[in-house]
Amino acid sequence: MLILIIDQVDSTELKSRLQVRANHPVPVDQRVAYFEISIHSTGANSLIGIGFCNEDSPCIGMPGWGKGSWAYHGDDGKLFLEKGQGVQYGPTYGAGDVIGCGVDNENNEMFFTKNGVSLGKWLASNAPKGRLFAVAGIGDEGVHISVNFGPSGFLYNRKR
Repeated sequence: MLILIIDQVDSTELKSRLQVRANHPVPVDQRVAYFEISIHSTGANSLIGIGFCNEDSPCIGMPGWGKGSWAYHGDDGKLFLEKGQGVQYGPTYGAGDVIGCGVDNENNEMFFTKNGVSLGKWLASNAPKGRLFAVAGIGDEGVHISVNFGPSGFLYNRKR
C-alpha cells in the first residue's frame, strides 16, 4: 500500500489552492483506476477536491476548475468538469470521511465513493482525455489528508 500525506497547517504556507498529483498516470490497459483520500482534519470551509487530471492540466486552483481536470469537492458536493461552476453530484464531506475516486476505462464512466458507499456513476465522455493522473487539492489551512493508491486496504469494495 502506498500512502501520501498532505498536511497543510499554516496560512502563511498556503499562498493559494494546493494540488498534488500522482507522478505516474493510470496505465492505459487498466480497466478501473481507483484511489481514496482519508480526511483527518479540515479548515473552516472543507475546501478539498479529489479527481483525475491529464498531464496538461495546470497545478493551480482546485482540481476540476481548470482545463484537463475533473473533481468532486467537499465544501459543496459538486462535480467540477474543467470549469469553476460545478453541478450537484453528492453530499458534502469533511473530517472523518474517506472519499474515493475511480475511472472505469472499459465503460467510459467515472465514480466517487463516500465512506465505502458508491455515490453513483457519471458518464466520462466529457471528461479530460489523455493520460490521467490521480489528483487531490486543498484550499484551507488546517487540512490534513492521506491518499491511498492501494492496491489493498480500500474502504470501498467494488465487488459488493
